Amino acid sequence: MELVSFIAESANEAIDKVREELGPDAIIEQVVKLPAKGVDKIWKKPRIQVFARPSKAKSKNNRSQSPSLGHAGSFDDSEWAITESLQASGLLPQYALQVMEIIQKKSPSLGEIDSIKQRKITSIALSEAWRPFIPSKKPQGTTNIFIGPAGVGKSTVMCKWMTHHHLLKNKPTRAFQLDTERVHNNSDLLSVHCEILGLELEKFHPESRSSGQSDQSWFVDFPGSDFFQSDSIEHIKHSIAEFDDPDVHLVLNLAYETPVFLGQLMSCMKAKLPISSIIFTHLDEEIRWGKIWNAVFACKIPVSFLSNGQNIPGDFLLASPELILGQQFPS
Repeated sequence: MELVSFIAESANEAIDKVREELGPDAIIEQVVKLPAKGVDKIWKKPRIQVFARPSKAKSKNNRSQSPSLGHAGSFDDSEWAITESLQASGLLPQYALQVMEIIQKKSPSLGEIDSIKQRKITSIALSEAWRPFIPSKKPQGTTNIFIGPAGVGKSTVMCKWMTHHHLLKNKPTRAFQLDTERVHNNSDLLSVHCEILGLELEKFHPESRSSGQSDQSWFVDFPGSDFFQSDSIEHIKHSIAEFDDPDVHLVLNLAYETPVFLGQLMSCMKAKLPISSIIFTHLDEEIRWGKIWNAVFACKIPVSFLSNGQNIPGDFLLASPELILGQQFPS
């Protein structure tokens, strides 16, 4: 859908205009500062240009979903610098405004502190939205199911996790590749790696756990699916329900444009899939790690791991605000 442009003297005025014309759930796509020209520079503050569109509820052709507008006060130059920096690092405009609102409450006189303290306050505001991932410690053992669109590196992630679990931690492991009519893009990778680890890749639906398997962890690879198709989502949901209390990990490619991976995440939420965590891959192909915060703000699901490259075990890092902020705002 074509974006609608609004020009206002302040963020409050811009948001009021967007809501009045496009409704309370309108989505901001871009925020631009318009500097005053000529002699107007002497006494006029820069104006704001906002590009927005109706929400998905009013635009059925739009595949991605984003939360509705938040409140924002009028910005001075320091606040604009932070907002633009957040957007440059990959944060969507609506979330950049939301972070700016938190910062305004923490430090009303933002312009009076130096850039180092401004960055620290910004990092604190982002970190407060973080939900830590707490690995399951179930007495009967944990079943880790990996789901995701085709080509996101789901099987590679499973191989990396199994290597850490079975080889480095020396814990008993079983590996499954769910036997369905759908194609697994990396069947050979998974088979070869299981052979290296001395594991059998079982290609049938596992039986229910027994009391004799209390210390054993299961890793289950689901085939890649189209997360924008309701029948694919329902198939995944039905397959998950056949396992006893699994931990389901949604694998997403961070190198994809934000509306794509965020739309995939929203499809899972709409279908009420029991997602335990989000794992982002292809971080070596994306320098804008601030994109991760879009998932943090969009849902209540924790981000568990960050995966770099195809090497196994390779970089498979426990996600944390410090790790992301270090890449987002390098010192």
